[in-house]
Amino acid sequence: LIESILVTGKIVPESEQKVFLEPEKGEISEFKVAENQAVKAGDPLLVYDSSKIDSELKRAVREKDLLQSRGKTEQNQIADLNKRLTEAKKNVNTKAAETVEGAQGLVTQEDVNQLSNEKIQQEMQYENTKSEITSAEDRIKELTAQKNEMTIVSKMDGIIVKVNQNVANTEAGAAEPVVHIISSQPYKVIGSMSEFDAVKIKESQPVIIRPKVFKDREWNGAIESVSQFPNAEGGGSEGFE
Repeated sequence: LIESILVTGKIVPESEQKVFLEPEKGEISEFKVAENQAVKAGDPLLVYDSSKIDSELKRAVREKDLLQSRGKTEQNQIADLNKRLTEAKKNVNTKAAETVEGAQGLVTQEDVNQLSNEKIQQEMQYENTKSEITSAEDRIKELTAQKNEMTIVSKMDGIIVKVNQNVANTEAGAAEPVVHIISSQPYKVIGSMSEFDAVKIKESQPVIIRPKVFKDREWNGAIESVSQFPNAEGGGSEGFE
């Protein structure tokens, strides 16, 4: 048997996304969508002005490039010192150095020690440069993340139902969204019924919906949820989706 239940309800989208102004991000530089446009999850909706971040990002990239160039120079210097130190250790002649003062081509232990100290100092400088490169890379990642956050994207597949480019940007934000998206998924019907009718339906139960204003139309669906608590507007009525 099929029973018809007259309920008070409304048709709503499966889900929606409302994008409000974020004053801390500054001014919107570009809207990427228009009303009635279909969008996919991840599509850009609007972009805040990121010129200041772009300048800082370029500066950070230049700084990293200079540090990397300095690091390569220091690596070459370390390699040269290693070569000279190895050669010096082979040719060291401390006894000859003691007896033949000022002889050409002699390498003393003091020379070896000096080269060794120079190498240590150069390696310490290179370690410091590597630390600065890491800091520069972290700064670039931070600025890149900030730049990405300046582009607001859609969180779902849907349809743009509203683009309001004239919403006032205030410190307290705006009451109206600048972009409103509704899901392109099947619609829901949310409504209320009496407690006597509520016991007749259950979750996942198939239903046929016939709107009162369109006698010749009907939609097939299923009960998603049934609330056993009275709603604020209906007093003792139960809610359903």
